[in-house]
Amino acid sequence: MKKDSKQTSFFFLIKIYLKYAKGWFFVVCLSTLLAPLMAYIDVVILRDAVNYLELDSDISTIVSKMIMWLGVYIAVVIINSIIETYIGENMNAIVANKINRRIYTQVLITDYKYFDRTDFYNDYTWTLNNFYPQIFSSVQMVWQLLMSLFTIGTIGTLMLSMDWVVLVLVVLSVIMNVIINNLLTKETFEKRQESLFLQRMLSYIQRVFYIKDYAMGIKTTGIKNTLLKKYDESTSALSNVIKKHRGKVTALSILLGVMIYTIKIVTILYLVIQVHENKLSLGAFTALFYASINLKSQLDQFGNLLTRLKNLNLYTKGIKEFFALPSEIEYIDEGELLDNKPLSLEFRNVNFKYHDDSDAVLSDVSFTINQGEKIAIVGRNGAGKSTIAKLILHLYNPESGDIYVNGKNIRTYNVADLRQHIGVAFQDSMLYAFNVRENICVYNDDISNDELNDVLGKIGVSDVLEKNKANNNAVLTRELDDNGIELSGGERQLIAIARVLTKKFGLLIFDEPSSSLDPIRESKLSKMIMQETGDTTVVLISHRLSAVRGADKILFVEDGRVVECGSHSELMKLNGKYYELYNVQAESYLDV
Repeated sequence: MKKDSKQTSFFFLIKIYLKYAKGWFFVVCLSTLLAPLMAYIDVVILRDAVNYLELDSDISTIVSKMIMWLGVYIAVVIINSIIETYIGENMNAIVANKINRRIYTQVLITDYKYFDRTDFYNDYTWTLNNFYPQIFSSVQMVWQLLMSLFTIGTIGTLMLSMDWVVLVLVVLSVIMNVIINNLLTKETFEKRQESLFLQRMLSYIQRVFYIKDYAMGIKTTGIKNTLLKKYDESTSALSNVIKKHRGKVTALSILLGVMIYTIKIVTILYLVIQVHENKLSLGAFTALFYASINLKSQLDQFGNLLTRLKNLNLYTKGIKEFFALPSEIEYIDEGELLDNKPLSLEFRNVNFKYHDDSDAVLSDVSFTINQGEKIAIVGRNGAGKSTIAKLILHLYNPESGDIYVNGKNIRTYNVADLRQHIGVAFQDSMLYAFNVRENICVYNDDISNDELNDVLGKIGVSDVLEKNKANNNAVLTRELDDNGIELSGGERQLIAIARVLTKKFGLLIFDEPSSSLDPIRESKLSKMIMQETGDTTVVLISHRLSAVRGADKILFVEDGRVVECGSHSELMKLNGKYYELYNVQAESYLDV
């Protein structure tokens, strides 16, 4: 693989900024010419003012010069204010929004398998926190490099015309500054990298204590002790990271300070001797000393910019890896499109595991679902039922074997189009801090209010809203609205089911959609789903067997294998796994 370079990282970031604000970028580049003009005026004004005092010249001459330079100062201030504040803040906000949106777009085209990996979340977190700052930092580097180069050239030329020794002392100081700052930057980066996981842990703990869903568990169980223990462990580890690096950072900082002030005193002594021997005027002395400070500042900035450029690849590595993740599935613009008709499915000798070093979740799974068929997949928790749903949605590719949709391999279809033909209601479907309509119409935002109300009435969501004295414009959750509606687990699942009934799909997947409901209500809801879905193919996943008796065919999954298949009556006659579990569940209901 080709070795990445700092130049590659630099131009990688600059190219992104130019995509969104090329004209603005070059406008600011031109404005950097104002900095050397200001630096030149500062030195000349100081020199002329002190020489006037020394030579006792005509006051009108110095006044007229000062008025002229004041006019230039005012003009530059006005131009800078217009560029930096009046236009700049808005432009930077627009670019930042577009760049951050690019992160969310990248997430949408990143294969789902990466969300199981810690290193992905490290790069994702790093990108969220550093993508725009690093891009803007790179752009500022260009502007600051131009500004520094122009200013250094202007001040250096002026100093060289007055005394070259001071110029040499300043350059020597800057070289040492660059070397030490380079070491400091490397140490700081290593400290940040070592702290990244610890910061993620602390952020997670903070989020758990913040979100209401966790509040009851924290107050009523021992998890609070675990959270506080991990908080103490993480803060202690973070403190150890700081201690590990503080010695070297402190030593380098002391060395840097000693070097700066030593050269500063040497410069002053040299200038005093030059004036004492009448080799410099007081005006030249003052101007040179001021110019040396300004030049050192500019050279330090230039050196720091080179150091930042050198280390840019360190900060950009995680960002580039995040955007360069190879996606085998999420090709939105490629693949065949499906017709608007019920889907058929076939699993043929499918094997799957989530990680290369993990146990198999599915082993040699084969089954067929015909168009319009109502199928139930049942089994104990952890049997692999939900994994089958994820493979149907093409969130993963199987390790081996094939999945067919309407007779064609699932890999041949456009994945975005495929998912538009599949409605899913998961057990843990999330609610969003938006209104009821926005939460439910995630598949079909064109549905009329009458059609939506009809769906809500059939599912029972209307009763929930009536109980809360709310309508479809009411906000769900209180994360963004103190008056938002808080729903129970069962009510949340009703929202998830309502979502998939707002549109005609080729396939509907219900993955434990009513597990938070009581068995009687769950059974009624299952019958209603079977009736309302018409000729649509349905896959109903459940561990409660009473809810799936009406299915055309039931697949019993155990340890990642389909061990039994048939209708309810057929499976009961087998006296096998299904029969055993069904009777155990029936007895538990009777005992209650």
